[in-house]
Amino acid sequence: MAVYFSIRKSARIRFRDTSISFFVTEDNWSDYRLLSKLLSGKNIHVEANRFKFSYPSGLEFECDQNALDFFANSLEMDCYYNDQHDLVCKVAGLKFIMPFPYGTFELREIFIDKIYGEPYCKNAIIVDVGAFIGDSALFFANKGAKLVVAFEPVPTLFDILKKNIILNGFQEVIQARNEALSDQSGIFNIGYIPKRPGSSSENPEEKALFLEVPSITLSEVIMSLGWVDILKIDCEGCEYKILQHAGKSDALKHVGTIIMEVHSKVYSLIGLLRKKGFEIDKLRYDWPSRAWILSAHSSEQKTN
Repeated sequence: MAVYFSIRKSARIRFRDTSISFFVTEDNWSDYRLLSKLLSGKNIHVEANRFKFSYPSGLEFECDQNALDFFANSLEMDCYYNDQHDLVCKVAGLKFIMPFPYGTFELREIFIDKIYGEPYCKNAIIVDVGAFIGDSALFFANKGAKLVVAFEPVPTLFDILKKNIILNGFQEVIQARNEALSDQSGIFNIGYIPKRPGSSSENPEEKALFLEVPSITLSEVIMSLGWVDILKIDCEGCEYKILQHAGKSDALKHVGTIIMEVHSKVYSLIGLLRKKGFEIDKLRYDWPSRAWILSAHSSEQKTN
């Protein structure tokens, strides 16, 4: 608590009867919260530096910081191995092949913590920027969306996205595209972080493998569809750039609702949206993801 309230800059915590210790700073406080939740789980036995799950049986892993998300969040998910030896997490009636041991944090955000709320999706046309493994795309499709165009630039994650679409039977609803959204069409350099694939971005905060991927502008996507009921954006920092570029045209007049994570320039982005006729519905800071969650709706009416 002293670290949380900035009384101390750091502290080391050792967990009784184990060899596990955790170095806490202001930057990794959310990781400590995940670890605390993990150790309170009734279905986990801690032995030295290993975690053993009583359910699903047979799961046993080293305790390292990179696996915290999986351990903590799988407590509220049904996890099992399929016939191809993929780890699958089942939540809210949907199944997800995981980029093990990562990805459960994102599932928890959407299906358990409900960071996107409960949007009305019946017969909606939705653009999903930063689709990851299909968590949000399947969330929208399962709520009755007519079409979800899901953009995921990282090839490894895109392959899992396609598998998860098929696994849940939404091939006719979700259109998966292996492209990045940027301020220009062409080639985009993205930093893929194997230890934190959900945080891959144009300007990663840690060591990353840079990949060249095709890119397209948001304006092109919106105008090709004619109208977008919901635009969801989670692109780890590129949100202002792609919206600023789209704002130079009339493209945003063809969007009904925007739901997004904002990692920087939040108030500049709010100003941009207001100039384009959007009203801000919600704005809150999400501590675990270290980003703002913003939702806004347009005063423009859909035109056929």
